[in-house]
Amino acid sequence: MNSHKPSEEYLIPTTLTPQLPAGFQLTDTVYPNGRLEKFAFSPDKPLNVYTGSVTLKLRFLAQAGAPLGPATIPLTLRYQACNDAACLPPVKVPVNIQLNVAAAGTKTQPAHPEIFSATPSKTTR
Repeated sequence: MNSHKPSEEYLIPTTLTPQLPAGFQLTDTVYPNGRLEKFAFSPDKPLNVYTGSVTLKLRFLAQAGAPLGPATIPLTLRYQACNDAACLPPVKVPVNIQLNVAAAGTKTQPAHPEIFSATPSKTTR
């Protein structure tokens, strides 16, 4: 699929857009760098794409008014997939994030350190 920064203006970038409930603020969206790949329909200019597995990260701030306990944040993942012959029409896929909001000062434990301990390669908002 096209990266967040596609190499051609007519291509649709990959985006992840939250619909934030009251009490939450988006502080950052982290998109990884894409790879330049050549395709049969664009032999002269490689396209900036994501291949294989890709992790997109959002950073949120739970404000003082955020309700404590389980919370769901709905997201929309928009992307345009390509194969070697053509790019398909863009799609929007609903995705949900499940999280727990704890009171300030509560001891926490890491969740998915294999994802969150990695240094982001590129931050774009």
